[in-house]
Amino acid sequence: LKSGRKLLYPMNGLPCFFLSNLGVVMASYFGIIKPYYVFLNMGALLTEAVITSYVMAIWLYVDFGLLWKRHVGDEEFEEDWGVFSLKDFWNDFFMGVVRNP
Repeated sequence: LKSGRKLLYPMNGLPCFFLSNLGVVMASYFGIIKPYYVFLNMGALLTEAVITSYVMAIWLYVDFGLLWKRHVGDEEFEEDWGVFSLKDFWNDFFMGVVRNP
């Protein structure tokens, strides 16, 4: 940040991957689901993942992009946040309205 403060970005993807796999193994071991449940429902699970990611991306575009003035008082606010022109929609939506570090 311009104030010199650094934000922490926890890398928790690998532990989440192992915990979700452990959850499926334990649920199948105790008879809650069939061992091949994930394989049978892979299409639905992937579809839900895509829908969830688009909903989250739209929420971020609206909240931090179009309504950026609500965050001016935030400590992490930088001057290049927000959507200043809708002609840059594709860049702002796919590259991130709140700029990457």
